[in-house]
Amino acid sequence: MVRLRRMLEKIGSRLYAVRTTLGVAVEEMSVRAVAVRGGKVQWAAEMERTVGEGPVESFAAMLAHAKIRRWPLARVRIALGPGLVQIKTLGGLPAGLDHTTLTRLVAEGYARFFLRNASALVTSGVCLSNDGRAWAAAVERSVATELQQACRQARLRLEAIVPCVAVLGSALEDGSTLWGEGSVRSTVRLERRYLVVHRCRRVFETARIGLDQRGHSTQSDEGMSDPRLRADSPLRRLAPDGWRYAGAYGAAATRLDGVPAVRPQQHFGEEHAVPRWRLLAAATALMLAVMGAFFVPGLAATRAIATARARLGRLGTAPQVASAALHELSTMSRALGEVRSFAGNRRSGLLLLSDVTSALPDSAVVVTLHVDSAGGTVVALGSRAGDVVDALHAVPEIADPQIVGPVTRETLNSRVMERLTVRFRLRKGTRPSRDVPVAESP
Repeated sequence: MVRLRRMLEKIGSRLYAVRTTLGVAVEEMSVRAVAVRGGKVQWAAEMERTVGEGPVESFAAMLAHAKIRRWPLARVRIALGPGLVQIKTLGGLPAGLDHTTLTRLVAEGYARFFLRNASALVTSGVCLSNDGRAWAAAVERSVATELQQACRQARLRLEAIVPCVAVLGSALEDGSTLWGEGSVRSTVRLERRYLVVHRCRRVFETARIGLDQRGHSTQSDEGMSDPRLRADSPLRRLAPDGWRYAGAYGAAATRLDGVPAVRPQQHFGEEHAVPRWRLLAAATALMLAVMGAFFVPGLAATRAIATARARLGRLGTAPQVASAALHELSTMSRALGEVRSFAGNRRSGLLLLSDVTSALPDSAVVVTLHVDSAGGTVVALGSRAGDVVDALHAVPEIADPQIVGPVTRETLNSRVMERLTVRFRLRKGTRPSRDVPVAESP
C-alpha cells in the first residue's frame, strides 16, 4: 500500500506539473494574463480596460482571448490589484490557535478586520509570516462569484483569488517598490520572495507623483525603487515590459500555502449546479462499470478455459517423453555411481611409493613394493631395520607395519646393509598425497 500510494503521488505530481496554469492580473486600468506550464511562460497578453467596463467583463474578455491548452484541464488563478482587494496584517487574534481555527475566526468576524461596503466579503485563509504576523485578504462576494461564473462559462476551473501585491516576490527582486494603477497605490517590501510590508494609499492628484497613461509611476518615491525582475525570472523573455506581468506570473507560479488566497470552492462552490457534460461523463462511466461487472468475468473465464485447453493439448505427449527421459537419467546415474565408487576405492601405487620413499631415511632404499586391496609388502635395504620400520610408521596411508621373515645382511658398494620385508595394512579413508616434492636449490 505504501508503494502504491507513493506511485500515485508521483504520477499526480507529474500530471500537476504538466497542467497549464493561467494567471490573470486584474488591475484598475488593464488586465494581463500569463500561461505557465512546467515553470515556463507559454503565452502572455495584455488588454486595456475601457471606461465603464467592470473587472469581471475585462476578465471574461481576456479568457476568451487566451490561447491555452484545454487538456489536461487548465486552472485559473486571479491576482486582483490594490483597488479591488483588501490585504492587511491582523491584530488582536488569540495566541496559540492553528491555521484552520484562525481562518474560521476571521471568516465569521470579517467586519472586525476589513472595511465593509454594501456588499458582503469573502476572506482568505490566514497566512502566518516568519515573524509571527498573520496576513489575510478579503474581496467582495459578488465580484468573486462573477469571476467564478466567468471561468465556468469558459470551461476553466478557478483555483484561487490572491492579492497582486502578495505574489510579486515570485518575479520581482527583494526590496521596496511602488505597485498599482490608477488612483490606488501600494507600497510593498519584499524579502526572500515574500511580502513583509504593505501600505495602500489612494492618489487623487496624479500630477503630484507623475503618472503615465497606464497609471504607473514615472518618478519613484523616496526610498522606493522601480520594479526589477529577478535574474532567473522567465518574464525576462518579455522584455522590456516584462515586469508589468509580475502579478499575473506570480499568481500562476506562487505556492498558495504561502500567500493569503481566497478559494471560491470553500465559500460558494455548492451554489452552482454541476455542468451537464460532467453529469453525462459520470453516467457514461457508471454504465461502463456496470457492463464491465456483468460481462468481464464471463469473458475472463472463457479466455481461461481456452488457455487451459491449449495447454493440455501441448501436454498430451509430455508423460511419455518424461518417462523415457527419467529412464535414461536413472541409467546414467547408476553408471556415474559405479565410476565414482571405483575412483574412490582405487589407490595409486605410484603415489604410495612416492610417500614411502619420501619417508625413508637417505640410507634406505626400496627394493620391491607389492600392494593389494587390504595392504601390501615392501622389501627395503637400510643401515638399520628399525629406522625403516619407524619411517613406515610416519606414512599416513600405512598402518601396523611389521617385519616378516628374517633380517639378513648384505654388502652394497662396500657398505653393510640390512635386508628386511615389512608387511602393512592400508588405512581406510586416506589417499596418498598428490603433492610433488620439489628439491630445494643449493
